[in-house]
Amino acid sequence: GEICTRPDVFIRNKVMNAWHIIEKMGANVSDVSPAERAQAVLDDLIEKSSAGQRELSPDNKSFSICLRAWCRSPRADSPEKAIQLLRKKEAHARYNDAVFIRADDYNITISKMIDDPKHGVERATALFEESIHRFSDCEGPSRPNAATLNALLNVFAKRRDRKSAEKAESYLRRMNFMHKEGRCFRPDAVSYRSVIDAWILSNDPVAPSRVESLVETMRKLSEEERRKDLRPDSNSYNLIIKACSLAPSMWNEPGDKGETLAIANRAFATLKTKNLTTHGSYSHMMNTYRAHMHFKDERYLPLMSSLWKRCCAEGMVSQFTLESFAASVLPKQFWKAIG
Repeated sequence: GEICTRPDVFIRNKVMNAWHIIEKMGANVSDVSPAERAQAVLDDLIEKSSAGQRELSPDNKSFSICLRAWCRSPRADSPEKAIQLLRKKEAHARYNDAVFIRADDYNITISKMIDDPKHGVERATALFEESIHRFSDCEGPSRPNAATLNALLNVFAKRRDRKSAEKAESYLRRMNFMHKEGRCFRPDAVSYRSVIDAWILSNDPVAPSRVESLVETMRKLSEEERRKDLRPDSNSYNLIIKACSLAPSMWNEPGDKGETLAIANRAFATLKTKNLTTHGSYSHMMNTYRAHMHFKDERYLPLMSSLWKRCCAEGMVSQFTLESFAASVLPKQFWKAIG
């Protein structure tokens, strides 16, 4: 007789994954979003299994694919949809052995809160706290990890303000403390970089000192705990100088002691001592001097000229350094310097 097959969970997961890929590519093919179409397939599986067709019970992959589709969606309500689906997966995990919560489910949902400008920080924080309290005693894929923390820190960083940067740093300290007590995972190098990014993006006057302090903490931990992943490299010190270049100019403020310039000079000196300077080092230094020194300061032009000569001597000239130097001096001084 004829051989026929009925679509099973495996086939339907393939269909959902196709919609996920379309969502990932940003290639919406109709008025209905790909994530919504994936959701419809999942809802159909849930409905049929609830009606008695146990062979069509959604498995862990069914929920994960659909959740990823929503986390890729540009729809304004996609952050809320992602949380709703996470809750639905949690409900099914209570009675369906084929469904279970993984750390990655929380990680991608927390990351999605970047797209929620109104409630994103609060929702991301609540999800993180929930994952720590509910799953920190779990083993295997359900246990929160450094990526869970990094997802939250990235949400803070994208808010671009001092309050969020302070929250990010407080969570980093808290997780380090909990790890020492054996109650949690250990923050990794990405965790420190995420907090550094939060301070740089805050454009706050204290950002340079906070970034310098974080890099110093990384250096100490790399030595005390023999953690090679935290050993500061050229990028670490360049980020200190970048933080200085982006911090608000304070040279005309009463009581300014030139602390931002001092921080940048220390970082640049370290790079020079370790022979780690890059074209970015010179570009960020030029931008720092331009932002934090008065153009008429008698030291300004000699400093800029000296930086440019060193940059050329070390073979560090790039489009970035050229643009930074051109923005830092008068046109006639620029053309004279480059010959």
